[in-house]
Amino acid sequence: MRRAALAALAIAAALHGAAAADPADSPNGADNFRAELGAFFADFTKIYGTWFGETGRFWLLDSTGQRGTSGYVDIVDLHWQPDSRALGASKLHSTYTMGRLMHSWVPHFYTMSTLGATAFTAVFPRALVETEGNWIVPQVRGLVFTFGAGDRYYPTVNRPYLVLGGSYALPKMSVSYRYWYGAGLTGLNTQTHLITFAYGARLDVWFRFELLWGDESFATGVQYDTNLVSRGASFTLEKWVTPHAGFLVNPEFTEISIASDENVVLHRIQILARGFYTF
Repeated sequence: MRRAALAALAIAAALHGAAAADPADSPNGADNFRAELGAFFADFTKIYGTWFGETGRFWLLDSTGQRGTSGYVDIVDLHWQPDSRALGASKLHSTYTMGRLMHSWVPHFYTMSTLGATAFTAVFPRALVETEGNWIVPQVRGLVFTFGAGDRYYPTVNRPYLVLGGSYALPKMSVSYRYWYGAGLTGLNTQTHLITFAYGARLDVWFRFELLWGDESFATGVQYDTNLVSRGASFTLEKWVTPHAGFLVNPEFTEISIASDENVVLHRIQILARGFYTF
């Protein structure tokens, strides 16, 4: 679930650069909102069992790039059935809500601000705040540089961090890179990288491919005092069936290494599916 949110951040920045370069009118360009509803399921190796639940994302759209403000609210209701009571309970329940707002201040600068909170078990951060600035290079308006900072608070760990990155967008394709320093669960200095490739067009189909490596904060929901490293790949197909409705499917695979006396390595296979409607 974390990768989906990070990918949305990266691709939104890239597409903002494309929209700033060449806003394109479309049959539903006046649509102001988009609602997505669906479910997800993941299976872990080792003692970590399965998780599943419902998810929704609700957008304020800026399809033509003229409003200057857009964003979304994510709601994830996760149920986790570990195979071991050592993880804290026979069954865990976590509800995560996150809001992200993108606003253009001047023609070549916009910000993204994020707030998040978790109810019940803190599989996700109990509280999250992040802000970043994005500068569109005037001479190459599809090129965007990113800089920012944030803080993730868990019951036993508070992790301030830095974020850097960039993106380049053309009308039908983009590539984005994000780098987080210090955002992990451990007390060690952690580094996380995310590369997102995207190709497609609104009202037709989008293909997105993400590669993530480094520390993944939501890998198991357990705080560690040692290295926790993940490597993952994710693919998203987003298809419009009508000018106002469609679906997206997102399978992903992650390998997680926990440095300990036994050097635990586990794998997670997850699939998420949502339908969406714009209005």
